Amino acid sequence: MAVCQRCGAEMPEGAKFCQKCGQSVIEAADQPKSEEPAQNPQIYYQPSQQQPQQRYYEPPHAYQAPQLTPDAEENRYLCMFAYFGIGVLIPAVLKPNSEFVRYHINQGLVLFMLEIISAVVCIVPILGWVAGGVGLIFCLVCIVIGIVHTCNGEMRPLPIIGKHRILR
Repeated sequence: MAVCQRCGAEMPEGAKFCQKCGQSVIEAADQPKSEEPAQNPQIYYQPSQQQPQQRYYEPPHAYQAPQLTPDAEENRYLCMFAYFGIGVLIPAVLKPNSEFVRYHINQGLVLFMLEIISAVVCIVPILGWVAGGVGLIFCLVCIVIGIVHTCNGEMRPLPIIGKHRILR
């Protein structure tokens, strides 16, 4: 058996390249042996006549959606109504004992209160229009975020206002 001049690995007879470091046998004869073996070489050259070795990058496994609880799986589309103002009554009447539904009802109620406050602030000329407009735009963004969370079966709070609790 031949030994690679670069990394010291054993090579089969007649090999043109080292299987460990990729050093050409012809080039290795011209270069002195290095003191340290190659550290994880990034590029592996294979002669076109030989079959490729199992040294290629394997991508991570495909994304797998998280498993939903049965409560979230059953009620996630019903909870979308909790983010449409007075529509919060629909899931509250249909599934009052579900923890997932109660969480999103609470988020919807807090959001509905912010919508009312923003609408009332809009009555004040100029400064109220600006503050109320910003508040209503924020409410619209929170509605979208809340619906995405319910469709994914997540119980994540809304930004800024999600930490407040009305229902226990």
